[in-house]
Amino acid sequence: MLYNMRKKKSTKEYAVKIQRILALSDWTQDHMADLLGVSNITMSWWARGRRTPKERYITRIDFMYEGIVVPHEAGLRESADRVEREILEGYLRGKD
Repeated sequence: MLYNMRKKKSTKEYAVKIQRILALSDWTQDHMADLLGVSNITMSWWARGRRTPKERYITRIDFMYEGIVVPHEAGLRESADRVEREILEGYLRGKD
């Protein structure tokens, strides 16, 4: 039972993170799915809290969150473009 409670919290936690990233970056779910290397349906499941991302994607989502949402909440103007550029340059691609 405790495992299921943790899983649900993690699923909801990542759904919220994804929704915040999308709202602040002006990315679409399709674009974020492309950046993460997942299908559009997988991204939709994560964003709605229906599935929990696997560990390698959690790392990437956390990177996006820390690069976009955290600075915004601290009153800083961080660019989603920088986060996207680092992902596309392979910053996270080799860290699975």
